[in-house]
Amino acid sequence: MRDLQPSDKTKLTVFDAIGGGDVDLFYRMPTTKERTAYSSSLVKRKGNKIINKTGETRIRFGLDILTGVQDGYFSYGGQPVSSDPNSPDYREDWKDLVEKTASDLISALSVTVFEGVRPAGGDVEMVSDDEEAEDAVPLSTSCGD
Repeated sequence: MRDLQPSDKTKLTVFDAIGGGDVDLFYRMPTTKERTAYSSSLVKRKGNKIINKTGETRIRFGLDILTGVQDGYFSYGGQPVSSDPNSPDYREDWKDLVEKTASDLISALSVTVFEGVRPAGGDVEMVSDDEEAEDAVPLSTSCGD
């Protein structure tokens, strides 16, 4: 169930393949205006070229909504890093550190929050070209045949 009340402590648990475990990321729900801006920022047109801005868009907007990280999961130089100002391990630059070395987690947050909605039963099956050719309906060679 989705709670429509705004909160800075909405939690997303993601698997961190580099760290080797699950980590909780805390975020605030984006506004409709932010969702629209996110979608509009994914690609840009420059003359006759379409430029893919997906990576930088995911990081920029993910950082905007990221409000905290799980205490005790991250460290810097062997010292724990906390995003909680009440923790003895709090680092004011925690978000900068996450951006510089764990942007993959920020991207995962953005993908889930900004792009994660799909129609129920909307699973897509990936097939090889050979499988696709086997299922293809043959086309007639002309209208008069």
